[in-house]
Amino acid sequence: MSSSIDNGSWTHVRYAHTCRPRDIDVVCPRCKARARASKVSEIASPPIIGDLSPSWHVSDWTVACTTCPYRTADLAYAALPDLFWTTTVGDLEVWAWNRDHLVFLTKYLNGDPTNDDAYGWFAAYVPGAWQKKRERIAKVIRDKLLAA
Repeated sequence: MSSSIDNGSWTHVRYAHTCRPRDIDVVCPRCKARARASKVSEIASPPIIGDLSPSWHVSDWTVACTTCPYRTADLAYAALPDLFWTTTVGDLEVWAWNRDHLVFLTKYLNGDPTNDDAYGWFAAYVPGAWQKKRERIAKVIRDKLLAA
């Protein structure tokens, strides 16, 4: 008998499928500043997209740097540059898809309500190692990442 994750169906999206944001902050390949990767086919969609979306595998991501003139288009998700919002705390890698995700993580780790947050769906997936060091991780996010 397979597990519920292996045996997910259309009615069990949360258990067998994945989600990601429509907009992701990445490192500009040219100047290393923050660039925004956006999914053209999902621009009118909510900020969180599930893999049941017809556009999930369409290679139409665009990347635009916020500092230099770098622009590119028609990328696959796997071809996007590295995430911009990353740091290490001891032996833990802390990351976020974008600034809104960072704000959600800070609220969640501080124990603030996240039910109405667009990223609240991801609360169950915040790494346990981050939760064990809530105060330290939240402080690094506030002081180092959000201050950038």
